[in-house]
Amino acid sequence: MTGTATVLSMKSLEAALDIFSETNIEAIRAKSVGLTEFFIGLFDEYLAGKGFTLESPRASESRGSHVALGFAGGKSLVQQMSARGVIADFRPPDLMRFGMAPLYNSYGDIVKLVEHLVAP
Repeated sequence: MTGTATVLSMKSLEAALDIFSETNIEAIRAKSVGLTEFFIGLFDEYLAGKGFTLESPRASESRGSHVALGFAGGKSLVQQMSARGVIADFRPPDLMRFGMAPLYNSYGDIVKLVEHLVAP
């Protein structure tokens, strides 16, 4: 127990929650599906057959808001991208996970992500 929350922390929580008064969960999920499907489409066009494998389900109803790719040099690639400000998650032995945040990420962000993957 920490007692009563500080006024400052409550104001930041209020600001963070304001976004939900402007949208609904259906719209958030629709954007999430759109971002992940867009990424998978770019994967098919630019990454498939170049050492990358799609490890997430293709069906959006079987997938959350992240997409996992297999790549033999995944750990090194995630570290390189991190140094350039691209946030990804690595799981041994060769799994890279990319989370799409529908309230934050744009389709342009997904294009930039693929550019980083194509030309590390």
